[in-house]
Amino acid sequence: MGYEKHLIGSTCEIAVGKNKVEVTVISHDEKKGYKVRYKKSGNETFVKDAGRLRLLDGKEKAEPKAKPSPAKDNNGTKSARKPGCLDAAAEVLAQDPKKTMNAKEIFEAVKAAGLWDSDAATPWATISSAIGREIDKKGDQSRFRKDSTGQFGINPKKKPA
Repeated sequence: MGYEKHLIGSTCEIAVGKNKVEVTVISHDEKKGYKVRYKKSGNETFVKDAGRLRLLDGKEKAEPKAKPSPAKDNNGTKSARKPGCLDAAAEVLAQDPKKTMNAKEIFEAVKAAGLWDSDAATPWATISSAIGREIDKKGDQSRFRKDSTGQFGINPKKKPA
């Protein structure tokens, strides 16, 4: 009973789908749970599980997550970033435009060149999927071609930018 009294009148955050919503706890009913009022809409509803309510510790509003700022060097300009998996794969495949490789061979070459790495269990699946998506999306304008099942190369039809 003491826990219910502690929450009444407090501002909490509750997950509704993917969203976090601020509510005020109005009362507690042993059968229905906690009666809450949404801050924005003023609508009221019941929440059975107290575990869904996250106390905002006296804060009036949940602090929005700060967006990470792009990395900058000492001059205040954006620093050069490592290429993503597609750029790294294109760079490796461009070294020999007539050669084709499967995704695992591409990953090993990219990793050996120090262009891209991943902690995923199957990073070659990431590369294969990304190349496949680019081919599907861009068609003849894609940087890649798929010769046979799982074999990728540089697209000779792609016009340089």
